Amino acid sequence: MNQSVIPCRKLCWSDICSDRAGGVYAVLAVNNQNSTGFDVIAQRFDQSGAKLWGQDWILVSASAGTQTNPRVASDPAGNLVVAFQDGSLPSYEGIFGQRISPDGVVQWQEGGRTLIQTEYEEDVYDVIVHENTNFMLDGLSGARNRD
Repeated sequence: MNQSVIPCRKLCWSDICSDRAGGVYAVLAVNNQNSTGFDVIAQRFDQSGAKLWGQDWILVSASAGTQTNPRVASDPAGNLVVAFQDGSLPSYEGIFGQRISPDGVVQWQEGGRTLIQTEYEEDVYDVIVHENTNFMLDGLSGARNRD
C-alpha cells in the first residue's frame, strides 16, 4: 500500500483482507494524534484503489493508551471483522473486536467488544470467519510463554 494514502502518523501494524466484492479492507494501528499510544483505523478500497469510506479512515478504536496488532477478515455478508490487542486497561490486557458494515458503519459499541480478558498479554495471529458470520481467533496467550 502506498503510504501517501495513510494519515500522517507513524504506522506500526497493519492487515488486509478481501471485501468479497473485488476490493480490499485495510486496517492500521497508527500513532494517535496525541502521541500517547496507538489507535486502530480502517478503510475500504475498490479494485482500482479508490477509498470507499470517504477520505478519512474509520476509527475502530481510540481508547486511551495503545491498541495494536489488528487482524481482519470479512464475513459472508461482506462485513469487516477486526480483532486487536488493547493494553491500555488498568487491571487487565485484552483482545477486543469490532464489526464494520460494507458501507462503513461501526456495528458494535465505540472501542469494540471485549473478546478475551486476561492478566497476560494475548497475541492475535488471525481472525477466522465461519460461513454463518460467526468468527474465532487464532492466537497465543502470554501466560503460556512465561518463565
